[in-house]
Order: sequence, then structure tokens, then C-alpha cells
Amino acid sequence: MPALPGLSVAPPGARASCPLLRVVILVIIGKLSGDLPLFLKPCLSHPLLILLISFFGLFKPPASQAADAPSTDAFLDELEKAHFQYFLKHSDQKSGLTMDSSRPDSACSIAAVGFSLSAHIVAAQRSYISRADARDYVLKTLRTLWSLPQSDATGGVSGYRGFFYHFLDGNKGWTRAWNCELSSIDTALLMAGVLSCKTYFDALDSGEHEIRDLAQKLFDRVEWDFMYRPSGFISMGWNPEKNKGFLKAEWNMYCEGPILLIEAIGSATHPVPAKAWLNYTGKFKLVDYDGQRFLNFTPTYGYQYPQCWIDFRELKDSYTAKKSGFDYFENAKRTLLAQHKYAVTNPMGWRDYGADCWGLTACDGPGFEKHIFKAKKVEFRGYSSRGPHDFDDGTIAPTAIAASLPYAPDLVLPTLRKWRESRPEIWGDCGFRDAFNPSFDERKASGWVDSSFLGIDQGPIVLMIENHRSAYMWNLMKKNDVILRGLSRAEFKGAWLPD
Repeated sequence: MPALPGLSVAPPGARASCPLLRVVILVIIGKLSGDLPLFLKPCLSHPLLILLISFFGLFKPPASQAADAPSTDAFLDELEKAHFQYFLKHSDQKSGLTMDSSRPDSACSIAAVGFSLSAHIVAAQRSYISRADARDYVLKTLRTLWSLPQSDATGGVSGYRGFFYHFLDGNKGWTRAWNCELSSIDTALLMAGVLSCKTYFDALDSGEHEIRDLAQKLFDRVEWDFMYRPSGFISMGWNPEKNKGFLKAEWNMYCEGPILLIEAIGSATHPVPAKAWLNYTGKFKLVDYDGQRFLNFTPTYGYQYPQCWIDFRELKDSYTAKKSGFDYFENAKRTLLAQHKYAVTNPMGWRDYGADCWGLTACDGPGFEKHIFKAKKVEFRGYSSRGPHDFDDGTIAPTAIAASLPYAPDLVLPTLRKWRESRPEIWGDCGFRDAFNPSFDERKASGWVDSSFLGIDQGPIVLMIENHRSAYMWNLMKKNDVILRGLSRAEFKGAWLPD
């Protein structure tokens, strides 16, 4: 008879006494492991049952698992709870809108609001906050979003055609900041959080009913087809000023685009054509690196953002079924392994790069300047996209790997532990700081250390740690009608999707 998960069979004859009781227990375990209804199987983990089994010597916990599992879970709980604090500390108390960064002059990032909405769900599930507190926060935020002005004016508005501007200025009533663009991807990330709230808050009380109603109205208002261009691709954004209009850049490469495409295709009110997905994947290019073949996008956020909400494990579309041969989760894993190998080989010779110091993505940096490193002037940047064999100035971003935990836990966990234990300077009141660069200032243990945290980096850490621990957000979104419809119209098949 196979052993229960996490328990190993004791050697035959280890306890020869009580043979009848052993037989009875074997029958019970056999039933529990195979024949009982699914809702009774949690009994397998009941401490009294485990104690009884262990006492009679039938099974015993593997020594390494018994020692490691609790400490790993406690460590991940510390990380998840710490990074969630960002959304408590840096969301406006009146509007609920979340700041782009922890800097005191920060504007609201619409994408960070989306991450905050979903992070509050995870926090309620983990009892970091109560469900009532999460409900109150979400309701306040959705009311704000619904009430903000929308039109084609160049100022004094927050969005247009259901889309929102990338950044909103709290000093101007949460309206367009810095002449930024009406952003398709940032609106999609916001709406991913909105949709998660619509699915999660399913109780009959008036507050949760209003959440579902507002979430539906906010999503249905987005005119995704407005951003769909004659080229067959979705524009990255639009500006209201004369002679500007749509950005030339379009979503025609592998990156974080899947969350946008699936929502836009899945809309019940303003969908883009289903062929938009085929157009999108038609531009994908496979690369080979050190024995790994994958779709390359050098900063890790491109893989993390869509998979914060969508479980792509064993899901196949026409591209993965006919061309790559592996799903998008596996693709993310391969790119992460390539990042790790890049840090180990360290072709540019950056200080501390190696098996326990790695992770490149878009993040803050030490500044836009040339600085002496190893007797040469090299270029450093402030906030910038970073990746292997792309731009790399020695800046490490904890979110690059912490939010990649599900892909390669055996590589990610030891690194996070090492940082937590030996780099106290990169830890703050909201978890790991956004970035550090050991090469920029070799006088200090971790060199330059960012003083700030970024909402769009904190959010994926919370959601992806939880997906690794319980798959909670993935499983929640498997029940969302927009996501299901979008995946179906894009002709995804397999795994958890209905036939």
C-alpha cells in the first residue's frame, strides 16, 4: 500500500505487537487514501490520526521534511506578510488608491492598485487582516475608481473609455499625472485585481454585493476594442493631446501582455477579436541559451505579472502545442534557470553575483551616471529594465526572484534565506527593499541599497508566494468568467479548463 504524502512506511516487523490493530489501521488508511469522498480526505492530516499512526510504527515523518517544512512555511509567511504591509502603509486612507512607491511625493500607480486589491484578498485568507477589513478597503477603492472623471480632456480627468491613466496625482483629485499615457497594460493589471475581488467577495451582505456590482461595471466599461489597431495588435497606450493619439508601440512581443490579451478577448461588452491572440503569438521568437530553449523577455516581470492571476501550468494554446512544445509556466521556469546561470557565470564581473545573489528585472537603480568599477567607467541607471545579455549594471532586485518562487523554489528559497540572514540592510518595514547594487559602492556590504519600495514589485511577491504555498489566487481566478471566456476564445485547452 502506498504511503501517505509526507509519511514513510516503517520497516516490516518494527512493531510486531498488536497485529489485529495494525490490520484495522491499514484498512482505515486505505480507505482514507483512496475511497473516501474528497471532503473527508483532510482527516489524513488530523494530528490525532498522525499520532496514532506514528505510535504504532506504521509510518513516520521523513526527518528532513519534519525539520524543514515548518521553518520554510514560517519563513514564507514572514515574507508574505511583510511585503503586504506596503499596501497598508502606502494606500491612501480616504480613496484606497495605492502609491507607485514609498517615496512621500509619489503618485498613484493604477497597476499598483490592482495588485493591492488582490493582495488584500490573500491577506484576508492568511488572517493578516480580517475579511471585513479587506471588504471595507476594496469597497472604498472601487467606489473611488467608479467616481473618478473620464473624458478625452487633456487634464482634470482620470481616464477615458474605461481605461485609466498610468499615474494619478493625489494633489489634483487623483487625475492624470505628468501628461502620462492612457495605459492599456496598467488598466489590465488594475482590472485583474478588480476581477479577483468580484470572484472572491461572494457573500450576500450589502457590502460584498456592492463590490460585485462595481467590479462588473468597472470592467464592462473598458472599451478594449478602442485600443485595438488596424495592425491587429493592441496599442500600449493613447494620449489626448492633438497630434499624439495612439502610441506607436504595440503589444506584439512576448512579455506581460497575456493578462491584457486574455481580458480584452474575454470582455462581454467591448472585446477584441479572438484572432488578436494568434496575432500576438505570431510574433514570438524562441531562443537557445546554455541548453535551454524558451521565449525570451529579459526582465522577469514579463513572466510574473500574468501568472500572478492565471495558472498556465499544462495549459496549451496553438503556439505552445505546435511550436514551442511547452506551456508558459515551463517557459518562465526556463528563463529563470537561464537568469541563475547568467549570475553564476557572471560575464560582466559584477560584485557578489552568483548562486545566492541574482535576479534582474525592471527596478530602481543607483542613478543615471557613469561610475568607476574595476578601474573603468561604467554606466549605471536609476529606474530601468534590466536583464541578462541586455542592460545589466549590477543591480539586483529581490522581486525578480521572490515573485518567481513557484518556478524554481530550490533556487529561489536558499537565496531569499541568505539575503534575510546576511543582508539586514536590504530589509525594511515592507520586506525586501526594491533593489541593491553591491558594485556601485564597494565600501558597503550590499553597496547601494534602495531606500524605497515599489507597489508593482511588492504585489507580485505577495501573490506569487501565495500561489506557491496554496495556489489560492490561481484557483480563485479559475472561477472568473472573464478569464475563462478569454482563455476559451484564445483556444487554450487542457489542465483545469472545461472541455
